Parts: sequence; structure tokens; C-alpha cells
Amino acid sequence: MVRSYYRPVPLMLEPRAELTANGNPYTHSDDGLVENGNLVNNYVCEKELRAEWHKYSSVDIDAATPNGYPVLPTLVRYLNGMGVAKDSVGMLHLTPRDVEAIEHGNANPVDVYGSTLRKMYYVMLFERESYRKLGAVRGFSMGERVELWKNAWRVFLDHPLFGSGTGDAVDECHARLAAAGSQIADTKKHAHNQYLSFLVAFGLVGFAVVAIAFVVALRKELLLRVPVVAAFVTMVLVSCLTEDTLETLAGCVFAVLFVCVVARSAIVSHAPGPIKHIDSLHQE
Repeated sequence: MVRSYYRPVPLMLEPRAELTANGNPYTHSDDGLVENGNLVNNYVCEKELRAEWHKYSSVDIDAATPNGYPVLPTLVRYLNGMGVAKDSVGMLHLTPRDVEAIEHGNANPVDVYGSTLRKMYYVMLFERESYRKLGAVRGFSMGERVELWKNAWRVFLDHPLFGSGTGDAVDECHARLAAAGSQIADTKKHAHNQYLSFLVAFGLVGFAVVAIAFVVALRKELLLRVPVVAAFVTMVLVSCLTEDTLETLAGCVFAVLFVCVVARSAIVSHAPGPIKHIDSLHQE
């Protein structure tokens, strides 16, 4: 899927044209932003797009789509994803289904015709490209996470041993974002990484205490020998890479309650006869 996303379309392999078939000039930004193997902001003729769009749709080209973006940039990205120039000739490739998709805010044909997995990958890759080439952060899940991770790491480096404290961790992160002039300085988001959140709040010392307590508890009850418990613990640990799982009530309930339920079942099923007998009496 990654190779497919970056594989150049024929338009990109030809000598670059400066005029459309109708003699109107193209704009080429050369910012390097790639989507579906095509440079998004090259081969754009806004004049022709504006002149042709009303023939396909009753929605104004400057109107906002349901996701908040105007029709025009959505149309540009959609034509780009089809591998054609963003002009009157390119618009001939649009079907009624494509037009309806653009009106609803879909900016890539993959959103309409691709599999769920391909949609997810292409969104992630476009966000990566936008962050890498344009520095776009706000409104992009991946870009915001990278910004939050970098920021949290800098705050941790300011207080590496004992952290900034649980009461000041979020404020410290937001103050650093504001000082750096970040696009998301006005948000109230956490680090979106539980490990970084622990490091910011507790430092290396506190992080070590938390990690040791977690490992000792699992080893003491031999829980990691039970496949279902090991799988669930792994799922929780992986979720902590991209979310502050234990900073929310939902995350705590998910991590603690289900681990306890699964652990209890595992302990009883592996316990000697008398313990199983006692447990059965309690159930009765």
C-alpha cells in the first residue's frame, strides 16, 4: 500500500506542461506534497475548475463540505487522487458518484472505492506527507500526535529525574506549546502517549517504580503464562503508545477491570483443588 501510494502516475513522468488544453496557465507550487503518486498542488487551473464545477453540481465551489473544508480544495485533491490534471479535461473523468463524494467532503477516490484498510493507510500517509512537507499539524491526528510527543519529550528533559508532578504535567506541556508557537497551543490535549505522560509527571524515578510494580504483579501471579492474559496485557501496553490510556476513566476501567476479571479466571483455573473447591462454594 505504501508503494502504491507513492508510485508516480503517468502525469508525473511526462515533461511538465505550463498550459492546459484550452490554453490557460497551470499553477505548480512545487511543495512536494504527494498523494496517490501525484503532486497535489501541481497542474492546478482554478479558473477552469470554477468554470466547470457548476455543470456537475448545484453546490457552490466555495461552500463548505460536511468536514469543514471548501469544495475547491476537496475537488483538487480528488482529481489529484485520480491521477489527472486539475482542469476542465480532468473533470471529464468525474462520475456522478465522484461528484456526490466530493460534495460530502471525500477528498480521495480511495475513500469511495478503496477497502477500509487502504483508506486508513492512505489517510495516515497523507497526514505524514502534510506534516513532513508543509508542517501541517492542526486537524491532522498524526501530525498533532507527533507535535505532542515532541513537546512532552522536551518537558521531560527539563525535569528528567522526578518529573514536573502530576498536578503540573499538563500545564507544563501547554506552556511549552505556547512558548514554541505551536498550531495546537490552544488545545487541552495530553501527550497522547501514556509512557511519555508518566515520564513528564514522575520522571525516570517514578516511571521505574510504575514499571517495576506492573511487572512484579504480573510475574508474582504467573499471569503472563496464560495466553489470554498475555494477549490482553499486550493490547493495553500497545494502546499506551498512541493514547493516554490510564489518564481517563474509560481507559482505567478497560485496563484494570478486565485484567482483574481475566486474571481471576486464570488463577482459579490454574489453582490446586482446595482453592477451586472454595471458589465453587462462593459461587453457590
